[in-house]
Amino acid sequence: MKIALVADYIWKKGGTSLFFYHLAKYFSLRHDVHLFANKVDEEIRKNENITIHKISPFVPIELFECFIFFLLCSIKLKKGKYDIIHTAGTAAYGANIISCHLIHSAYEKCVFKTKKSRLKDIYHFIYTKLNSLLEKLIFKRNRNRFIAISHKIEKELETFGVPQDRVSLIYRGVDLQDYRQDNRKKVRERLTRTLGLNKDSFLILFAGDLTRRGKGLDYLLASIKNIHDETVKLLIAGNLRHNIYEKRVKKMGLGERVIFLGFKDDLPDIYSGCNLFVFPSLYDGFGLVVIEAMASGLPVLVSKYAGASEIIEDGKNGVIFKNPKDVESLSEIILGLKKDRKLRERLGKNARKSVMKYDWINMAKKVEEVYFTEFSKEGHYGKSI
Repeated sequence: MKIALVADYIWKKGGTSLFFYHLAKYFSLRHDVHLFANKVDEEIRKNENITIHKISPFVPIELFECFIFFLLCSIKLKKGKYDIIHTAGTAAYGANIISCHLIHSAYEKCVFKTKKSRLKDIYHFIYTKLNSLLEKLIFKRNRNRFIAISHKIEKELETFGVPQDRVSLIYRGVDLQDYRQDNRKKVRERLTRTLGLNKDSFLILFAGDLTRRGKGLDYLLASIKNIHDETVKLLIAGNLRHNIYEKRVKKMGLGERVIFLGFKDDLPDIYSGCNLFVFPSLYDGFGLVVIEAMASGLPVLVSKYAGASEIIEDGKNGVIFKNPKDVESLSEIILGLKKDRKLRERLGKNARKSVMKYDWINMAKKVEEVYFTEFSKEGHYGKSI
């Protein structure tokens, strides 16, 4: 098949971009793959079996980049003939396969309930509103196949009138080879030594976008403030560019207990060196970092508003908390897990076992099955559309 994969970024960073990165690698071995993207990972660029169509928005205002990208891709895709046009959400018009990793209208309802006092909050509000309009334009008119990364997204698609039989549920995958269990003790010692921390420190890890409130980091910080135990440290992994939390941590007097790691290429080692992973998201279609932490054998504490909570059996391979804004409750759960080492070990061990079936290759195969099933059924397979 001649396949067009469309996403603004296709590289080994972030959930959506990593999803398309693995699809491109897998499909390049058996199909004619074309990528429509702004930025592509170097490994993919060197792949001779992949054709790259560079889409550069050239917009000085970041807010409008995705909309110019949408227009340029939609125009360029019309010039080619593809059996499959698979887009990341609203990346282009005219797709016959749409992967939904986030529904902006649902995100807006969950996150923007409070007063938008900061300029960055207003920016994200406008950005989300504009994307919500694109969703209405594309999702309500499109009657082709949707891929949802969680039941949460599957249900949210119903608000656009998308019938259930047009939606395929495929959870995010993880490269299990990257998250091995070897040398955890040495990794832990190296991490504490590098950060200048006591070996007895209880290390909590948070990883995610630091430019917006949707990840719920505000409430995790408040919980750390509420825990009067100096051995409890919070490590925060994420790009520090435009982050909104460093100044807040200083104002809260948490400078000695909260450590900003920045963007980390060695995140698998960070997972292995920590005691607990906490993901207090107010909204997340899935939350790739959750399954990465589980693959590392790290016990996870996850908000019910993250799609990844669907693969967790509460108390067996992780812990789900109902209200990420309940700081008192979150503090109590963290302290309870700190005190119960055997429970943490059991949760981590079960977490690793439970995600073995969510390998990236299995995910790519499921996506490929969607391609074959949908278009052979409708007589499109083998034809250009």
